[in-house]
Amino acid sequence: ATHLAQCCYPVPGDNIIVISCTDAAQLNKTNTVTLHYDTTSAVVNISLPSENHDTNVVTIWVSGTLIDIYDTALQGSISSNDGYYSLTSINTTGQFSCTVVFNGTTGAKIVTFSCTDRSGNNGYDTVIINFFQSPTVAILSPANNTDTSLNLITINGSYSNGRQNDTLWIYA
Repeated sequence: ATHLAQCCYPVPGDNIIVISCTDAAQLNKTNTVTLHYDTTSAVVNISLPSENHDTNVVTIWVSGTLIDIYDTALQGSISSNDGYYSLTSINTTGQFSCTVVFNGTTGAKIVTFSCTDRSGNNGYDTVIINFFQSPTVAILSPANNTDTSLNLITINGSYSNGRQNDTLWIYA
């Protein structure tokens, strides 16, 4: 016969559960199982790149650590609101590394690394990476290899894909 019973209030960590039955002839049978009780989420920390990292590089290397006091066999995943990504590795000490490749549109990119431990507890960390295209500069005049006898030269040019606080240098 199968019976369902509720007992015990587990404590964090390993809990040994024993069921024992003694019949009228005083014959005894015991069965034991170990229950691992874990309600603590893994701690995820993205260490590279830092929060609000500015870049104009399309492929970004992301690394960090996963720590769980009960589970050393964590599985993780990387996600981004833009582009695609690949998980390179998670080693036995919880170090992870992966790459994220942005699709080329500028702006804030949200990168999240998340993991779920064997007990189903979720942990995650998120960083925002500011992706900008490289600025473009062009000298429109004077033309290259222009001859002049003037000691004051007027330079005309163009500048695009710039950001606030960029510095434009003109020197000879």
